[in-house]
Amino acid sequence: MIRATWFATALLVLLPTALPTVAAAQSRGEIRRLCEADFRAHCAGVRPGGGRLLQCAREKADVFSPACLAALESAAAARAAKAD
Repeated sequence: MIRATWFATALLVLLPTALPTVAAAQSRGEIRRLCEADFRAHCAGVRPGGGRLLQCAREKADVFSPACLAALESAAAARAAKAD
């Protein structure tokens, strides 16, 4: 139970920094739905914040689901487009 709460909190902390726009709220929910199991399985020991969870996803991309990776890529592209 504590672990589930930790991951939910981690995703809520991580995603707003990865997707800062209000329009991205739906994307955050989609990323959470698509990626929660991957983060639980492959990044359980990673403390959220400072981009550490995203770094874990990059380092372990070969074991993350294609759907999760596509969602993270889409979010990164949206963020980059907003920065331009």
